[in-house]
Parts: sequence; C-alpha cells; structure tokens
Amino acid sequence: MKPPLEKTITNKILKHLNAMPMCRAKKFWSSQFAQEVDIYGCYKGRSFFFEVKRDTKSVVSPTQQIMIDEWLSVGAVAGVVRNIDDVDKLLDIF
Repeated sequence: MKPPLEKTITNKILKHLNAMPMCRAKKFWSSQFAQEVDIYGCYKGRSFFFEVKRDTKSVVSPTQQIMIDEWLSVGAVAGVVRNIDDVDKLLDIF
C-alpha cells in the first residue's frame, strides 16, 4: 500500500496542531518560500518548523536541512515529521 500523499499528511497535522490548546500552525503555501519547511507555528510560546515527508524513503533536500538546522540553532523546535506521533514527540506531548 502506498503511503498517503504529503498534502494529506500535512492537512491532518495542521488540524491536530490547531485543535491543541495554546497552539497555532500554518502552512507555507507560496512557491516564493520553496526553501522553507512545510509547517510553522507556535506551541506554548515556542516556535516550531516542520518539514512533512510521506515515508522514511523520502528525505529532505539540502536546502530544507539547512533551514531546519538554522531554526534549531536559535532554539526553535524543528525537524522532519511523517505523522502526528512525530509531531507530538518533537513537541514533547505525551
């Protein structure tokens, strides 16, 4: 079975994040921001930046990894997510 489309995963993650108390998340939509990660937002006062991938075979581009590393270097939560569990782990939600 094929993994769900990245768009489907992204929409589920956005719905999950925006339903959480003290959380607001958005999708970078413009092609102008192609180097940016897919989802950005804030949870309990801390910024986060997530690159959504379909499965473990999908890897981030060098530009996307640079963006993730830049956000991590200034204290934001950032990383690759493939599902809601990945998001919750990065945000320390259990």
